[in-house]
Amino acid sequence: MIEPRQRWRVFFQRGPEARDLAHSQVVERWEAALAGSALPVAAGAGQRGRVRLAFAAPVPLGMTAEREILEFLLEQPLPITEVRAALRAHLPSGHGLLDLHDVWLGAPSVASLLVAMDYRVQVHSEVGAAQRTELSQLATGVSRILAAPRLDRPHLKGGGPTTRDLRPLIESLTVADSPPALLAMRLRTDPSIGFARPEDVLLALSDEIGREIVAESIVRERLILADEV
Repeated sequence: MIEPRQRWRVFFQRGPEARDLAHSQVVERWEAALAGSALPVAAGAGQRGRVRLAFAAPVPLGMTAEREILEFLLEQPLPITEVRAALRAHLPSGHGLLDLHDVWLGAPSVASLLVAMDYRVQVHSEVGAAQRTELSQLATGVSRILAAPRLDRPHLKGGGPTTRDLRPLIESLTVADSPPALLAMRLRTDPSIGFARPEDVLLALSDEIGREIVAESIVRERLILADEV
């Protein structure tokens, strides 16, 4: 096996056309795209020629995404113009190339650098005058969550039910002050307690205001790495 000579970090978006792909399908499509690009992509040990891809986080099923991150290795160094052109000509359907960085080969894995994720959630709401009441209720629920010293929530771990404190994973949470009802949240990742999903926050918010909150759409806006904060 040839030793890698270059490491590329790719920032990409995923549109509605690819929203309903499972992460395994996303991986397969990027593998096929890179294999067809003619770039000298390094294969993983024991992977029978499959390219070595590393995602910062699994791409969520049912979400669009505005700034996802993956990395791959090349067996020989190439200029950024050549790599960018090859990628743009072979992008998976429903995906767009945003940016491309030549990264030091010895840098930590991109997954280990992930510290937070930004989401934008549009909440299903009433129409007319009732919207203002709903927004007021959401704002009250958000304030209660942010003021809570703990937020113990049901959680599955090791195949069994347990609880965990969700509060340390919510770095920020805001609600728009005018329709439509939009929630913006930054959710942290933590090696000791994992990560939170937007759905976890919506369930907690539902309990705070006493009615179910349903998301009409969820967009993952950005993955935040340790070297970006």
